[in-house]
Amino acid sequence: MKNITRTQLKNVILETKGSSFFSLLQYTEAQKSKAKAAQKVFKLSPVNGLIGSSYTQQVKNQGKREGVEGAEDFKAKPSPYVPYREEDENCPVLRLKRDPSQLYISYRPEKVVSGGVQYFTEGKEVTKAEVEHLLKPPSEKPSTQSHLSKAVQIRRVKFENIRQIALNGESYRIID
Repeated sequence: MKNITRTQLKNVILETKGSSFFSLLQYTEAQKSKAKAAQKVFKLSPVNGLIGSSYTQQVKNQGKREGVEGAEDFKAKPSPYVPYREEDENCPVLRLKRDPSQLYISYRPEKVVSGGVQYFTEGKEVTKAEVEHLLKPPSEKPSTQSHLSKAVQIRRVKFENIRQIALNGESYRIID
């Protein structure tokens, strides 16, 4: 495993041609219920996905597979993110419009890794059952893909939350 900085990681991702599968390990603060926000809960979770593909094109393709009329006319809603390279709509590195210093990787999740999530509070590993009462239940978001029986999902992970990544046959540990 090679040690690299986040800047080097950004360059590795930007140099990736076309779509590519990856896996990473992210360390994030778990979403908490507002009533119990005093205790911080962190989670270390594995993620597998595909970078470098167009969300709009994926939705159009899924619509065609399902025989949805007008699938080729799909347009994504405006996003608070912009591609790092603005001329490349498939660029997997995104910037937040309101804070361009915040970088993210945009990806389509693949094969969810179950059981690999670890929870921490006060620097000690705990079970999910021990902190579940502190966590916010997942919310249902309105979909722009209600016409599809199998929705296309896109996720983003903040660069600062990435601890390790495997991409293009190489494994990297992030050191800054």
